[in-house]
Amino acid sequence: MTALDHTGIAPERHRGPVIGALAVFGGQVERMVGLSLGWSLSLAPATVAFAASGLPAGVRLALAAATCLLVVPATGMLYALVSAALDGEELGLATAVEAMRGVWADAVRVLALPYLILVGLIMAAVLAAGTHPVVAVGAQLSLLVVSVCSIWWAPLLVRVPGATALGVLRGAALLVWRRPGLTVRGALASAVFLIIGVLTVAGAVLAVPAVLALIQVNLLDHAGEGDD
Repeated sequence: MTALDHTGIAPERHRGPVIGALAVFGGQVERMVGLSLGWSLSLAPATVAFAASGLPAGVRLALAAATCLLVVPATGMLYALVSAALDGEELGLATAVEAMRGVWADAVRVLALPYLILVGLIMAAVLAAGTHPVVAVGAQLSLLVVSVCSIWWAPLLVRVPGATALGVLRGAALLVWRRPGLTVRGALASAVFLIIGVLTVAGAVLAVPAVLALIQVNLLDHAGEGDD
Protein backbone atom coordinates (compact mmCIF):
# COMPACT_ATOMS: atom_id res chain seq x y z
CA MET A 1 0.00 0.00 0.00
CA THR A 2 2.92 2.32 -0.52
CA ALA A 3 1.33 3.77 -3.63
CA LEU A 4 -2.18 3.84 -4.98
CA ASP A 5 -0.98 2.32 -8.25
CA HIS A 6 0.24 -0.78 -6.41
CA THR A 7 -2.75 -1.60 -4.22
CA GLY A 8 -3.72 -4.72 -6.10
CA ILE A 9 -7.21 -3.31 -6.63
CA ALA A 10 -8.90 -4.77 -9.67
CA PRO A 11 -10.20 -1.88 -11.82
CA GLU A 12 -13.98 -1.71 -12.01
CA ARG A 13 -16.14 0.08 -14.55
CA HIS A 14 -19.18 1.12 -12.58
CA ARG A 15 -21.15 4.25 -13.35
CA GLY A 16 -19.51 6.34 -10.67
CA PRO A 17 -18.96 5.62 -6.99
CA VAL A 18 -22.49 6.47 -5.83
CA ILE A 19 -24.65 5.58 -8.84
CA GLY A 20 -22.72 2.36 -9.43
CA ALA A 21 -23.08 1.36 -5.77
CA LEU A 22 -26.82 2.02 -5.82
CA ALA A 23 -27.13 -0.01 -9.03
CA VAL A 24 -25.46 -3.00 -7.35
CA PHE A 25 -27.74 -2.55 -4.32
CA GLY A 26 -30.80 -2.56 -6.57
CA GLY A 27 -29.58 -5.65 -8.42
CA GLN A 28 -29.47 -7.73 -5.22
CA VAL A 29 -31.80 -5.75 -3.01
CA GLU A 30 -33.06 -8.66 -0.88
CA ARG A 31 -29.53 -9.81 -0.12
CA MET A 32 -28.37 -6.27 0.59
CA VAL A 33 -31.24 -5.77 3.02
CA GLY A 34 -30.18 -9.02 4.71
CA LEU A 35 -26.59 -7.75 4.99
CA SER A 36 -27.74 -4.45 6.48
CA LEU A 37 -29.99 -6.23 8.96
CA GLY A 38 -27.23 -8.64 9.94
CA TRP A 39 -24.75 -5.82 10.55
CA SER A 40 -27.36 -3.83 12.50
CA LEU A 41 -27.83 -6.78 14.87
CA SER A 42 -24.27 -6.21 16.11
CA LEU A 43 -25.51 -2.90 17.54
CA ALA A 44 -28.46 -4.49 19.34
CA PRO A 45 -26.72 -5.01 22.72
CA ALA A 46 -25.60 -1.37 22.89
CA THR A 47 -29.05 -0.21 21.81
CA VAL A 48 -30.60 -2.13 24.70
CA ALA A 49 -27.97 -0.72 27.08
CA PHE A 50 -28.77 2.87 26.14
CA ALA A 51 -32.55 2.41 25.90
CA ALA A 52 -33.04 0.44 29.13
CA SER A 53 -31.79 2.97 31.64
CA GLY A 54 -33.21 0.91 34.49
CA LEU A 55 -30.78 -1.94 33.99
CA PRO A 56 -27.88 -2.28 36.46
CA ALA A 57 -24.75 -0.42 35.40
CA GLY A 58 -22.79 -3.66 35.15
CA VAL A 59 -25.33 -5.18 32.76
CA ARG A 60 -25.39 -2.07 30.59
CA LEU A 61 -21.60 -2.02 30.48
CA ALA A 62 -21.53 -5.70 29.48
CA LEU A 63 -24.03 -5.05 26.69
CA ALA A 64 -21.97 -2.12 25.38
CA ALA A 65 -18.84 -4.27 25.49
CA ALA A 66 -20.65 -7.00 23.53
CA THR A 67 -21.34 -4.54 20.73
CA CYS A 68 -17.70 -3.45 20.72
CA LEU A 69 -16.68 -7.09 20.29
CA LEU A 70 -19.26 -7.79 17.57
CA VAL A 71 -19.22 -4.66 15.42
CA VAL A 72 -15.64 -4.93 14.09
CA PRO A 73 -15.91 -8.49 12.66
CA ALA A 74 -19.45 -7.70 11.48
CA THR A 75 -18.09 -4.68 9.62
CA GLY A 76 -15.37 -6.79 8.02
CA MET A 77 -17.92 -9.33 6.81
CA LEU A 78 -20.25 -6.62 5.50
CA TYR A 79 -17.51 -5.01 3.44
CA ALA A 80 -16.17 -8.35 2.19
CA LEU A 81 -19.61 -9.32 0.92
CA VAL A 82 -20.38 -6.00 -0.77
CA SER A 83 -16.91 -6.17 -2.31
CA ALA A 84 -17.85 -9.53 -3.83
CA ALA A 85 -21.13 -8.04 -5.09
CA LEU A 86 -19.26 -5.16 -6.74
CA ASP A 87 -17.09 -7.76 -8.48
CA GLY A 88 -20.21 -9.27 -10.01
CA GLU A 89 -20.80 -12.18 -7.65
CA GLU A 90 -24.31 -13.16 -6.67
CA LEU A 91 -24.37 -13.29 -2.90
CA GLY A 92 -25.55 -16.44 -1.21
CA LEU A 93 -24.97 -18.69 1.76
CA ALA A 94 -21.69 -20.04 0.40
CA THR A 95 -20.33 -16.53 -0.11
CA ALA A 96 -21.36 -15.53 3.40
CA VAL A 97 -19.71 -18.60 4.95
CA GLU A 98 -16.53 -17.94 2.99
CA ALA A 99 -16.50 -14.32 4.14
CA MET A 100 -17.05 -15.40 7.75
CA ARG A 101 -14.10 -17.77 7.58
CA GLY A 102 -11.82 -15.46 5.65
CA VAL A 103 -12.28 -11.98 7.02
CA TRP A 104 -13.54 -11.88 10.59
CA ALA A 105 -10.11 -12.46 12.18
CA ASP A 106 -8.46 -10.06 9.73
CA ALA A 107 -11.11 -7.45 10.54
CA VAL A 108 -10.32 -7.62 14.25
CA ARG A 109 -6.57 -7.56 13.60
CA VAL A 110 -6.69 -4.66 11.14
CA LEU A 111 -9.69 -2.50 12.10
CA ALA A 112 -9.63 -2.67 15.90
CA LEU A 113 -6.82 -0.09 16.23
CA PRO A 114 -8.28 2.49 13.80
CA TYR A 115 -11.71 2.29 15.41
CA LEU A 116 -10.22 2.53 18.90
CA ILE A 117 -8.47 5.71 17.78
CA LEU A 118 -11.77 7.06 16.44
CA VAL A 119 -13.63 6.24 19.66
CA GLY A 120 -10.84 7.81 21.70
CA LEU A 121 -11.05 11.01 19.66
CA ILE A 122 -14.83 11.12 20.09
CA MET A 123 -14.40 10.85 23.85
CA ALA A 124 -11.63 13.47 23.78
CA ALA A 125 -13.83 15.88 21.81
CA VAL A 126 -16.68 15.41 24.29
CA LEU A 127 -14.42 15.92 27.30
CA ALA A 128 -12.69 18.92 25.70
CA ALA A 129 -15.97 20.71 24.99
CA GLY A 130 -15.90 22.54 28.32
CA THR A 131 -12.18 23.34 28.33
CA HIS A 132 -10.08 26.06 26.68
CA PRO A 133 -11.42 26.94 23.19
CA VAL A 134 -8.10 26.09 21.55
CA VAL A 135 -8.14 22.61 23.10
CA ALA A 136 -11.80 22.08 22.15
CA VAL A 137 -11.26 23.18 18.54
CA GLY A 138 -8.13 21.05 18.25
CA ALA A 139 -9.98 17.99 19.49
CA GLN A 140 -12.89 18.62 17.12
CA LEU A 141 -10.61 19.14 14.12
CA SER A 142 -8.70 15.96 14.92
CA LEU A 143 -11.99 14.06 15.12
CA LEU A 144 -13.14 15.54 11.80
CA VAL A 145 -9.92 14.57 10.00
CA VAL A 146 -9.93 11.02 11.35
CA SER A 147 -13.65 10.64 10.61
CA VAL A 148 -13.01 11.56 6.98
CA CYS A 149 -10.09 9.12 6.83
CA SER A 150 -12.30 6.40 8.29
CA ILE A 151 -14.33 6.04 5.09
CA TRP A 152 -11.29 4.28 3.58
CA TRP A 153 -10.44 1.88 6.42
CA ALA A 154 -12.80 -1.05 5.76
CA PRO A 155 -12.49 -0.79 1.94
CA LEU A 156 -8.70 -1.00 2.27
CA LEU A 157 -9.12 -4.11 4.43
CA VAL A 158 -11.09 -5.98 1.77
CA ARG A 159 -9.39 -4.61 -1.36
CA VAL A 160 -5.70 -4.64 -0.38
CA PRO A 161 -4.16 -8.09 0.16
CA GLY A 162 -2.23 -8.43 3.42
CA ALA A 163 -3.58 -5.20 4.90
CA THR A 164 -2.34 -4.24 8.37
CA ALA A 165 -3.68 -1.77 10.91
CA LEU A 166 -0.83 0.68 10.39
CA GLY A 167 -1.01 0.16 6.63
CA VAL A 168 -4.72 0.97 6.62
CA LEU A 169 -4.14 4.13 8.66
CA ARG A 170 -1.34 5.21 6.33
CA GLY A 171 -3.23 4.23 3.19
CA ALA A 172 -6.30 6.20 4.26
CA ALA A 173 -4.20 9.28 4.95
CA LEU A 174 -2.57 8.95 1.51
CA LEU A 175 -5.97 8.65 -0.15
CA VAL A 176 -7.23 11.78 1.58
CA TRP A 177 -4.10 13.61 0.43
CA ARG A 178 -3.96 12.27 -3.12
CA ARG A 179 -7.67 11.91 -3.89
CA PRO A 180 -9.28 14.86 -2.07
CA GLY A 181 -12.13 15.12 -4.59
CA LEU A 182 -13.14 11.49 -4.23
CA THR A 183 -12.71 11.68 -0.47
CA VAL A 184 -15.02 14.69 -0.18
CA ARG A 185 -17.60 13.07 -2.46
CA GLY A 186 -17.47 9.88 -0.43
CA ALA A 187 -17.70 11.69 2.90
CA LEU A 188 -20.64 13.81 1.72
CA ALA A 189 -22.48 10.80 0.27
CA SER A 190 -21.89 8.88 3.50
CA ALA A 191 -23.17 11.81 5.55
CA VAL A 192 -26.30 12.13 3.39
CA PHE A 193 -27.19 8.46 3.74
CA LEU A 194 -26.44 8.53 7.47
CA ILE A 195 -28.85 11.44 7.87
CA ILE A 196 -31.47 9.54 5.86
CA GLY A 197 -30.91 6.59 8.18
CA VAL A 198 -31.36 8.74 11.27
CA LEU A 199 -34.56 10.23 9.90
CA THR A 200 -35.95 6.84 8.82
CA VAL A 201 -35.15 4.18 11.37
CA ALA A 202 -36.15 1.39 8.99
CA GLY A 203 -33.71 2.74 6.41
CA ALA A 204 -30.90 2.76 8.95
CA VAL A 205 -31.50 -0.91 9.71
CA LEU A 206 -32.45 -2.29 6.30
CA ALA A 207 -30.45 -0.31 3.76
CA VAL A 208 -27.93 2.27 4.97
CA PRO A 209 -25.14 -0.08 6.18
CA ALA A 210 -24.96 -1.91 2.83
CA VAL A 211 -25.31 1.31 0.81
CA LEU A 212 -22.47 2.98 2.71
CA ALA A 213 -20.24 -0.07 2.33
CA LEU A 214 -20.98 -0.27 -1.42
CA ILE A 215 -20.25 3.42 -1.94
CA GLN A 216 -16.99 3.34 0.00
CA VAL A 217 -15.61 0.18 -1.63
CA ASN A 218 -16.62 1.45 -5.08
CA LEU A 219 -14.97 4.74 -4.22
CA LEU A 220 -11.70 2.93 -3.52
CA ASP A 221 -11.97 1.10 -6.84
CA HIS A 222 -12.24 4.47 -8.60
CA ALA A 223 -9.29 5.81 -6.60
CA GLY A 224 -7.27 2.82 -7.81
CA GLU A 225 -8.20 3.72 -11.38
CA GLY A 226 -6.99 7.29 -10.88
CA ASP A 227 -10.45 8.86 -11.08
CA ASP A 228 -11.18 12.01 -9.14
